[in-house]
Amino acid sequence: MELSSGMAFFFFLARLLLAGYFLYMAYESIKNWQTHVDTMKACNVPLPMIGLLVGILVQILASILLVVGQFLTVAALFLIVYLLIHNLTCNRFWKREGEIKYISRQLFITNFALMGAMLLILVII
Repeated sequence: MELSSGMAFFFFLARLLLAGYFLYMAYESIKNWQTHVDTMKACNVPLPMIGLLVGILVQILASILLVVGQFLTVAALFLIVYLLIHNLTCNRFWKREGEIKYISRQLFITNFALMGAMLLILVII
C-alpha cells in the first residue's frame, strides 16, 4: 500500500515509538537479568535463561526492523508471538492475589493492545 508523505511520516513515528518501547523492555530485562530469570522460574517457564535471551533478541531485532521499515511482517509476527507467549506464561493474573494480580492484569491488557498495534502494521503494509 502506497502511503502519502504525511501518512508515511506518522507510520514511521508509530513504528519508532513501538520500537522504543520494546528496546526499553529489552534493556530492562538485561539490566535485571537475574530478577527476570527468577520470575520466570516462579512462573514455571521451562529453560528460563534461554527463554529470556530469546525474548530479548526478538525485541531487539524486531525493533530494528520496525525502525528501518524492512521485513515488517516478520517483525510484527515475531512480536505478536512473543507477547502472546509472555502473557500466557508470566501474566496469568487469574492465578495471582493482591497487588501482583492487578499489575499482571494491566500487563496482560497492555500486551494485547501492543498485539493490536502489530496487527495494524500488518494491515498497513
